[in-house]
Amino acid sequence: MPLQADENDDTCGLCGDGGELICCDNCPASYHQDCLPCQDIPDGSWYCYRCLCDICGEIYMNLRSRVGIPIHTIDGFSCTILRNNGDQRVSTAADIAILAECNMKLVIALSIMEECFLPIIDARTGINIIPPILYNWRSDFVHLDYKGFYTVVLENDDRIISVASIRLHGTVVAEMPLIATCLENHQQGMCRRLMDYIEQMLKYLKVEMLLLSAIPSLVDTWTTAFGFVPIDDLDRKNLSKLRLVSVPGTVLLKRNLYECPGTNAAGGGGDGSKENIASVGRSVAVAVTAADARQQRPFEDCSPVCCAVDSLVDELRSLKITSSLKIVVLAKLLISAQIL
Repeated sequence: MPLQADENDDTCGLCGDGGELICCDNCPASYHQDCLPCQDIPDGSWYCYRCLCDICGEIYMNLRSRVGIPIHTIDGFSCTILRNNGDQRVSTAADIAILAECNMKLVIALSIMEECFLPIIDARTGINIIPPILYNWRSDFVHLDYKGFYTVVLENDDRIISVASIRLHGTVVAEMPLIATCLENHQQGMCRRLMDYIEQMLKYLKVEMLLLSAIPSLVDTWTTAFGFVPIDDLDRKNLSKLRLVSVPGTVLLKRNLYECPGTNAAGGGGDGSKENIASVGRSVAVAVTAADARQQRPFEDCSPVCCAVDSLVDELRSLKITSSLKIVVLAKLLISAQIL
């Protein structure tokens, strides 16, 4: 339902100033027309770029269909996309199992990030932004709204080794403010494995550019070993229209991924071979098929828990989940059903 006029923000969601603002009809966001990437405002209802991504973003549905489903490689490693969906209600045992497993893995992913990084403090609020990014927390304050972030983990023998947080802005750019490898696996090529998966996945989704927030002491590593280059003035101008996470004390690097037809990608073009992209495409197809086989519903489904507890327990047993996970899942089930 469209918002009432007085429910929208009084300041621009991009520059933070007041004045004559255009109000989104689907969320509280407001913007100056001059601050918007597209200056053409249609008659009737108008939706901001964030809501357009939610309404029309097929790319996001593609990502969400793979949440919690590991993509295995031939060398025993696997990569999994995680997303916190704690504010959503689910009604099948399969969804509950995926939700519980994602939440448990996010706890481990956060511990790896905190092992590798000092707290990253938001200057306005004094909040450490690492947990909100990992858990894709939402906020009515634009600069604290981390909706849209996904966490990608590299695993081996059910052990999480490397972690990265990414957020896509359509097909224009994907930002990756955080990436880390547990200390005992440093300098073993684990970050390379995770980066290869992320880059090929983004190429398959036709994302044009990957942005990385690099610690100054590691800029040379990212540029020489991973093919990133510093952003230029034109990049800064184009990126100023997007809501990107600002990580103090880091250098913003880019890597061009998807070469549009008839154009030449400059700076960190990478290996965009049809064979590699097709390989990721096959993995995507396997993931979506697995989701369909388990009758996975989108986590945005807000329907109440309506199945009988006994039948849900039977479903959990049929999934052949490990005993420790089954206990956690059953506890979450009982809480969701308001039995406890």
